Amino acid sequence: MDHRKRTTTTMGLALLFLPGLCLAQDGGSELMDVGNLVMYGLEDSTHELLRYDFGTDQAQTIGQVKLSDGSVLYEVESLAHFAGQINLYAVWNFEADARSRLVEINMLTAEATLLPLETGFGNIEGLTAVSLLNRGPGPGDPTTVILLDSNGEDAFEVSFVEVTYNDDGTSSWTYHVRELATGKDLSHWNLALGDSHQVMSGTTDGYEVGIDGSTGFFGIKWDVTEGFAEGDFTIVLDKHYGGTEGGNGIGVLAKGGRLPDTSEIFGPTENVPAQNTLYGIHADSSGRMALVSIDTATGVAQQEMELLHKYEGLAAAADGTLVAVSNNQTWRIDPYSDTESLLGSSAHYDIEALEYAFGKDEAGVMVPGYDPDMTADGALFAFSDRSDQLLLIDPATGMASVYHCSHGAGNIEGIVFVTQSFDPTVHVAKVGFD
Repeated sequence: MDHRKRTTTTMGLALLFLPGLCLAQDGGSELMDVGNLVMYGLEDSTHELLRYDFGTDQAQTIGQVKLSDGSVLYEVESLAHFAGQINLYAVWNFEADARSRLVEINMLTAEATLLPLETGFGNIEGLTAVSLLNRGPGPGDPTTVILLDSNGEDAFEVSFVEVTYNDDGTSSWTYHVRELATGKDLSHWNLALGDSHQVMSGTTDGYEVGIDGSTGFFGIKWDVTEGFAEGDFTIVLDKHYGGTEGGNGIGVLAKGGRLPDTSEIFGPTENVPAQNTLYGIHADSSGRMALVSIDTATGVAQQEMELLHKYEGLAAAADGTLVAVSNNQTWRIDPYSDTESLLGSSAHYDIEALEYAFGKDEAGVMVPGYDPDMTADGALFAFSDRSDQLLLIDPATGMASVYHCSHGAGNIEGIVFVTQSFDPTVHVAKVGFD
């Protein structure tokens, strides 16, 4: 039995009290019913941490966000959460244009704890949590390649399937290889490795590591047997290596006949990024915007890239890129390539809170009444301060639709989302409707 286990990051939705929806069990990579979600939000006027259970139509106020001495924290902006942790992260802008502190907020009590140091920035908003565990291919990264046989025919297709970051510190990279009907039979295929990569137990059997004698290609090699048509191959490496970025890839080779063919595909680099990263939007007193990352151990922030637009909400997609809103426009921000790209516009303005919702293993969310394709890679929700409405945003177009009803919950500054299985709170109170 494979002892490795996948850990995933769950992101948030906006806070809105809706009539109960039926519960559904987590279903691996299948769409998860929205009724299995729990949301936490920060109410700006009362400074309270709120919780809502979609499945049971139950809500509660956890309490005011306070330090252990009873001091209420005002000007707390946004929320972020890493899966499996009992604390939320938020930024306390205690001198809005000059000074701020990262705080941890207990999900059971709303008690806040200050991180040791100030961030070094004032006015940080739009906080979101990005984990290495959800850093898959980004836009433009090569995930499927077609390789030729020695006759120059399209013969072999190699596709990246997934990367799993295991609890024992290793990472598992899976690829699907298949022969195409037009080409010769596959003899072997290879994937490039770096000098620091160590291949571990759990790798698909039948491999060799080193320089391929017939091609001079360095990496891992699988010879395939007669009658091979297609199959999955997994390489387990010794560390949580990050993936290639910016449209680049690692070498991949296939040989059918006398001559091999090579290309590049998304795969492991030799870099081991930080496991968890908090990103936030910083606006200085002159209106200049920047994306910052915040060290969760010290609370110190550093600038990652300058931003061209004034953003409010910030969310993390499953591939590690970020989505933000500027007035009524939705933008994608890629901190790996320092780029901003417009997804589209909607008729809804003044979005304060923005976050993705995922099911187990980054599954999408089934939202009754909405196109399943819209939420197959996670549901992007937002909260409009102008209309006090929860919105569902199509990440492909940026178009926003009101989510089921217009019942709001006040001025929500930040939101996060967890599944029932990760939620630490067990006692909730029924909420009434007008």
